[in-house]
Amino acid sequence: RALNLRNEDGSDFDPTTYADLGAWILGDAVNMAYKLSSHLAAMKLNVLAGFVDGDALVYAPGALGANVAGFISINDLIDEANAELGTHGTAFDGDSWRDYQEDLKNALDEANNNLNFVQPEPCLPLEYLVL
Repeated sequence: RALNLRNEDGSDFDPTTYADLGAWILGDAVNMAYKLSSHLAAMKLNVLAGFVDGDALVYAPGALGANVAGFISINDLIDEANAELGTHGTAFDGDSWRDYQEDLKNALDEANNNLNFVQPEPCLPLEYLVL
């Protein structure tokens, strides 16, 4: 409840039950702040449950806190997305900050789907893969 989560209309969302969260997180909207909120909530729950290490690095091009190569820790990405939602509760087509919110949403979405984490070991070259 301490996050700056937003409803589809941009109003504050402060869930009090699991059912509240479950119904809210599956909504669909044109307000990017709402979509960013749903991905932020999912990642925060992943960290709190111990499924994701908050210090892990993810690729997040467009995040202001990312290093020059485009990487940011999950904790910093959560903080950045939360701060943005506290500043802009709506992000509709034509809003100058919509693309920024979409970049943050995409980074969280990819992290929630385990697609953009820095790996501890380099990948094997193709010639080592057996098909």
